[in-house]
Amino acid sequence: MSRPGYLRNEDHARGFYRCLTRKRPVGQCQGRLAESCHNATMVVVKTIRTPLYVVADLMAALPRLKVIYCTRDPRGTINSRVPGTTWMSKKFHGQRCLMAAANLCDRLRADFTHFSRLSELYRGRILHLRYETLARAPAETTHFLYDFLDRETPERVLFWIRRNTQTDVGGLSSTTRNSSATSSKWTWQIRTDLLQKLNSQCGDVLRLMGYTVAV
Repeated sequence: MSRPGYLRNEDHARGFYRCLTRKRPVGQCQGRLAESCHNATMVVVKTIRTPLYVVADLMAALPRLKVIYCTRDPRGTINSRVPGTTWMSKKFHGQRCLMAAANLCDRLRADFTHFSRLSELYRGRILHLRYETLARAPAETTHFLYDFLDRETPERVLFWIRRNTQTDVGGLSSTTRNSSATSSKWTWQIRTDLLQKLNSQCGDVLRLMGYTVAV
């Protein structure tokens, strides 16, 4: 069985990796990862599409918790689901596409209402990060994120960024990409009629997120 290289290279995952190489059950090896988390001075959890009203409860319960709220231009998100630009849904077009855009922008609108409130309540503990900002300047943005977390940026992290964000290598699950080109690819792929409809439907959200409505 092929195993990701980071399991072998990351300090916190080496015990787990060694356990797997001895052909022990995965469940038996998971304790090694749990032990690393319990002993760590910082634990990072990535969650997807978690609404910020849920985050509000967590921030109230966990006074040391810091939150990085990462968003992507919703036009890029919607365009990635349109036939011809992805291997995903082949039936994603017309009214269904606009309904998905409406749902996405409604969710972002609600999230930004909570974000504004949380930014006032918990100053210095919640940060809005645009995916495009990270993709266009990965090293500089990473320094900024570590500063937000009151940490020094590890050199090995910067090395990984330099090695993996400048060129396109590999297939669908590859971690090596020209990040800047990837983040803006939708701007020349998207159909004009779809762009106009999304600008109209999500214009207020785009401005809240710091994007220009015209691209």
